[in-house]
Formats: sequence, C-alpha cells, structure tokens
Amino acid sequence: MAEPAPVPCAQQLGCSPLAPLELVRRAEAADPRLRVGFVPWFIKPGQTLLVGAAPRVDAATGQRFVLGFNQMALDPVNGTVQGTRDWGALSLSRENLLAALAFGWRRCSTRRRPTGTRA
Repeated sequence: MAEPAPVPCAQQLGCSPLAPLELVRRAEAADPRLRVGFVPWFIKPGQTLLVGAAPRVDAATGQRFVLGFNQMALDPVNGTVQGTRDWGALSLSRENLLAALAFGWRRCSTRRRPTGTRA
C-alpha cells in the first residue's frame, strides 16, 4: 500500500475531529491486513492521532501479513494515513543516526560529576 504524501492536518483548517474509535474503524477498513491495537482516547488539537498497528493473519497462508510498520499517524478529521513508522526498529538512516548521536552526546555532557572534579 503506497503511503499518501504528507499534507497538513485537516484539523488545522478548522474542521472537527472524529471520535478516536471511528478513526480506528476507518483505518482498519482501508487496510484489511492490519488491526489497531492501541488508540489514545483523546486527540490533541492540531495533531494527528498516533495509533499502534499489528498485522492480521492471512487466511490463505496462516501467516501474519508483513506491514513494515507498527504505528500510524491518522488525520483526526477524515482518518487518512499521514505517515507510518516502525517504532523500536534499529535504523541507521541519517536522521535517526544523528539524533542518536546528539542524544548520546547530550546525556554525557549533562551527567552530574562528583563534587571536586573538573569537566
């Protein structure tokens, strides 16, 4: 399934959001390979709804479908998929690697040192 190009959240245009469970129903209807396993009860204004996705079992093969992601960002107004990601997956892409290096450096630089020692 091809992912749609990122577009501004329709909620930013003044539209009212749908109920989270209705968004889940639409997401599962749009892609029958998945089921939503986690959904927040509240939608933050101006943000997408981030839900957890899991693969369903393929009746023909008895194996789970391969999704390639485990989280989906849904537009709260119309339920369209704004993006997907595989949370927790090891990634060596430039954006993830740089963030990991920056986080690691920041953790080391803000660590408390014993009294009387120099940085």
